[in-house]
Amino acid sequence: MNDKYGKTPKFHPNPDLKLMDQVREVLRYHHYAYRTEQSCCQWVLRYIRYHGGNTHPAELHASDVERFLSDLMNMLKSPLVNNGRRFLPVLH
Repeated sequence: MNDKYGKTPKFHPNPDLKLMDQVREVLRYHHYAYRTEQSCCQWVLRYIRYHGGNTHPAELHASDVERFLSDLMNMLKSPLVNNGRRFLPVLH
C-alpha cells in the first residue's frame, strides 16, 4: 500500500513485543528467508552479549556499533594473520 506520493510506508514492529520478537516481525514483514532470519537474530544476540547483555540496543550509540564491528574485524583477521606468519619461513 503506497501513500499519495507513491512511497511505501515504513513498517513499525509491535512495541509490546520483546526485542527479538520485534526483529523477527520486521524480517518476516520483508519476507526474508527463515535461515536469514536465524542469522540476523544470531548477530543481534552477539551484539547484545558483546555489550554485557544488560543494555537494550536502543540505548547504545553509533560508537558502540563501531567498537563492536572493529573488535569483530580484529578477531576475524587475527587467525588469518597468524596463519600467514606461520607460512612465511616456508616461502623464503
